[in-house]
Amino acid sequence: MAEKANHSAAQRWWRTLPDDAALAAAQQGVDALAGRMDRRRRVRGGQRVSVAELAAAEPLRPVPVMPFPAEITAARTVTAQALVAFRGNSYPVPPGLGGTAVTVTHRLGSTEVVIATASGAVIARHRRIPDGAGVVVRDGGHMTALEKAVLMSFSAAPPCRRKEGRPPPAAALAEAAWLRGAPGPAERVVIDLAVYAAAATRLQTPSPATRQRRRYVTQPQMSEARRYQQLRAHLCSLKLNDAAEVLPRILDEARAEQRSVTAALERLLDIEVTATGQRRLPARMRFACKTMLAVGLGHAAVAAGYRTCYTTAADLVARCHKAAIEGRWATTMRFFAGPRLLIVDEVGYLPMQSEGAAALFQVITQRYLKGSIALTTNLGIPSWGKIFDDPMVAAPCSTASCTVPPSRESTARPTGCAPTRPTPAPSGTE
Repeated sequence: MAEKANHSAAQRWWRTLPDDAALAAAQQGVDALAGRMDRRRRVRGGQRVSVAELAAAEPLRPVPVMPFPAEITAARTVTAQALVAFRGNSYPVPPGLGGTAVTVTHRLGSTEVVIATASGAVIARHRRIPDGAGVVVRDGGHMTALEKAVLMSFSAAPPCRRKEGRPPPAAALAEAAWLRGAPGPAERVVIDLAVYAAAATRLQTPSPATRQRRRYVTQPQMSEARRYQQLRAHLCSLKLNDAAEVLPRILDEARAEQRSVTAALERLLDIEVTATGQRRLPARMRFACKTMLAVGLGHAAVAAGYRTCYTTAADLVARCHKAAIEGRWATTMRFFAGPRLLIVDEVGYLPMQSEGAAALFQVITQRYLKGSIALTTNLGIPSWGKIFDDPMVAAPCSTASCTVPPSRESTARPTGCAPTRPTPAPSGTE
């Protein structure tokens, strides 16, 4: 019966069971379904009985009257109001325990909540309130203790003395009268701005003798050599060192060819910009990534007329795996062997299984002495055993990838190819 009931529950009955079905109703449904599906009578204890009869003889045991003697324990912290939160309600503890860690315990089936300290000392017992009621329990002893603690915090010292009412002085009364618009001595002008304006005009207007003296004072003429030195110093302070070095030549050429000031200045700055670009180029090349260099190599090969194919190691392995499953292995090998330059990026960046390493080995073998391969990897050739998981396989792969096939059209070779013999540092890898 148990085997048939499990089969029915898995195949048909479980999908039609309501979400709110009770345990007893569910068991009755299983028994009824098992009885309808299997009405064959079998011998049990010397009698021929059916599944329905066996189910009727094996009812579920009744639910126990008392719950299992288990306890629910929760760690809590006493608030500043001497309260402990538990199951949506707050229970009091003696004052002065704010911030203390306590343990709240409730035994299933009981109506009491016990609060104890970390050492196990019971500090409060309360009747349990229904969960989520939001009730703050306050018993008489707790309220008396809180009231006593609040009263003890008050001081018996006399209150602050009140400020004595004093009449305002005469100056204050006069200022108040002026604010109200009443005439008084405060209406007189304290500061006359016209006096200050006249004084400023006299200071700004020079006297006739001063104007006569200024007429004969002239600025000394700056010599040409001093102006040249000052211009060169300005260029050096702006860190235009290349412009400062070629300044004499630019000035001589401007005088000889009768160039304008604008043309001479444009020529001087053009030299500085060109030199700055040359200085920054090595720094930019230091930060150039392997993928960018590989793509640039591919563009150069295409521009030179070579058929080029770019792929990543992960895509190559996935394509070969799919071709092996679909029976297109030979077609895929011809596809990767066709281009004159094959760029395989990110070799060794991700762990490669033995099947992937074998696929990459087959591609390199198919292209041996037929086309060039550019590989980008973060591992040196001595560490290729980690990529192919076999140093014996990595050795021929590194030799094949470092060998350049003879050119059929001319003696020219694609950019980035290594010599015919393997060298310790081939340019086909990074």
